[in-house]
Amino acid sequence: MSVHYLVYELQSDGSIHNWLLAGPQTIPVADVDFSDKHDLREQLAHYCHAEGSGVEEPPQEWEPPFYVDGAAFRWRYTSCLDDHFVDVSSYQRSCCHVRSWAYAEVDWPQAHEVTFALTTYGPADLWLDNQHVHCQDCPDYQRPYTARFKATLHQGQNQILVRFEQVGIGDCPCAMALKIEGLPSEEVKVMLPTIVEDVSRRQVLERVIDAAYLDRGLYRRDDDILFHLLLIALNPSVVRD
Repeated sequence: MSVHYLVYELQSDGSIHNWLLAGPQTIPVADVDFSDKHDLREQLAHYCHAEGSGVEEPPQEWEPPFYVDGAAFRWRYTSCLDDHFVDVSSYQRSCCHVRSWAYAEVDWPQAHEVTFALTTYGPADLWLDNQHVHCQDCPDYQRPYTARFKATLHQGQNQILVRFEQVGIGDCPCAMALKIEGLPSEEVKVMLPTIVEDVSRRQVLERVIDAAYLDRGLYRRDDDILFHLLLIALNPSVVRD
């Protein structure tokens, strides 16, 4: 199966806005005592810790799936909003351990030491080119926490895998944002492997959808709902019937 790449820009502040996302995986947890705040971080670390990432095969959008604890997961494309977060927050009726994976490749023309700024609501781990380079704890599972750490990008495509997790009941915030500091964003490409062959047409359609908007948020029953489209430059040869 051939691998093709969706290509995006790194945001001007260094944030990665385009990811392949898998999960969330929801695992029931029976014996976490949230009344004991002093022991909460230890409980979170206990239930969220896993030695490996769980991702054994190279990620690719949709196919093939990968398996964790007997459950199948598929990589799907997602883009961030203005807050820069990949967000899989949920409401849990019973205490659960929730974890997701985000993947992207960063193409850079030369080896360079950078600073990663990883923001999460709970524990997280980051692998760079299959090497575990960061394990993150979070002081407060209801508020975002940012940790900065240094790593070296090599020349060419660098594989970034983030596993971000949460343990909770009720409102369960589970989100992740990653920023790469120390690189000129205009020289960096974010690349996502996909089975889609016509990536040019795919990305033009993405731009069209992103450019569509409504001119108001409230309509009467007999109003026509009109979608507006910002004027964007398109290559007519790419979009075909």
